[in-house]
Amino acid sequence: MRLYFIGNDNLHKILSTQNYKLRIDLEDWNGETRYAEYDTFVVGNENTNYMLTIAGYSGDAGDCMINPPRGSMYQINGMEFTTLDSDNDKHGSINAAVSKHSGWWFKYSTDANLNGKFYTTEQTHNDAIYWQSLHSAEVSLKSVSMKIKPN
Repeated sequence: MRLYFIGNDNLHKILSTQNYKLRIDLEDWNGETRYAEYDTFVVGNENTNYMLTIAGYSGDAGDCMINPPRGSMYQINGMEFTTLDSDNDKHGSINAAVSKHSGWWFKYSTDANLNGKFYTTEQTHNDAIYWQSLHSAEVSLKSVSMKIKPN
């Protein structure tokens, strides 16, 4: 497994230079591949807690960020980035980054946990790397990549 994370500061600096789109490629343990694209992808600076602005879904993976399968409590557009030491979700006293083992743009939880824990086989865990619309539960994915491209 190779893991690359550019960091939110660097991501913000890149995204603030021009308009970008985001493409997410997903593969499950059966070899099924899907993708999701968002025509607008903006990550704010540290003063906004790296607030996410995302719009314009297309693809065959299902939209787990703007109109997620489990409803508006899982919609993450406009959310600030949550980490173990910076709880910016809307879940009150529960920090979603703790239960999901990842930093992410959580509202109360998420239907897309792309920074979650990597399992070496298909597992159903709420802390796994998952994209909810691919399976009816939080089933771990074999691989995920997020790529940006100028519009």
